[in-house]
Amino acid sequence: MWDKVSEAQDKLTARLGAQVRAERSATSLQLTLENERVDRTVEKYMRELSALIDGADGNVIGYAFAINGKVNSADIYATGDLFRKLWLKLLKASAVEALAEFEEGKSFAPVTGEQVKVYLEDATRDKAVERQVTPRTRVVTQETDKTILQDTCDQERSGMWVHRSCLVK
Repeated sequence: MWDKVSEAQDKLTARLGAQVRAERSATSLQLTLENERVDRTVEKYMRELSALIDGADGNVIGYAFAINGKVNSADIYATGDLFRKLWLKLLKASAVEALAEFEEGKSFAPVTGEQVKVYLEDATRDKAVERQVTPRTRVVTQETDKTILQDTCDQERSGMWVHRSCLVK
């Protein structure tokens, strides 16, 4: 885990042209995310994208995002209300990742809805592995060589999923 934190810090430092590690705790990802340069740059993403769901009907339940022309991940929730409560936090995490991974000087074609659909369907092909996390919560994971799909299910609601997350490996 610490290697991944260090890798993210190195990428952010390179992208922003300044050290983003905190002096008081160089291994703290949280303090890196609170760095003024990181925060200011991520805020630009937030201003531009946060309103995407404003004015949309209550049927918006998730999003997918791409970095450098490739789908990176998708999060879908059981209700629009739940998604809206988490939207800004999800967007901020996505913006930080996009900032760290952005390939400057290259151009990429926009990802299409069809590409997102193929990405989401890819994760459903393998056998599901189920794990009971608490008496109420069950997690179902399906993997392919490219993606991981994870459903968090509520046993008190007939085992329906509350959150579906799909990640690129």
